[in-house]
Amino acid sequence: MTDTTTPPTPIQDGGPAFAAQGSDRYSFQKGMSLREYYAGQATEADLQDILYKSFGCGALPTRIQARLMFADAMIAALR
Repeated sequence: MTDTTTPPTPIQDGGPAFAAQGSDRYSFQKGMSLREYYAGQATEADLQDILYKSFGCGALPTRIQARLMFADAMIAALR
């Protein structure tokens, strides 16, 4: 029997939100990704819009999932 499953595709996080400059003692830390930054910037109105548009399409996303959906849309708009 062959395995027909495909590995999951990596999440496109948009790279670092605040790129480290130079080589200081904190440069080993990766920091916040652009996806995490955008997820944190989603307003209550943005979340309500996503939840409203998701109503009737199956299970409603959690607030965290709605924030990540917002962030993914923002990153997709950059491309």
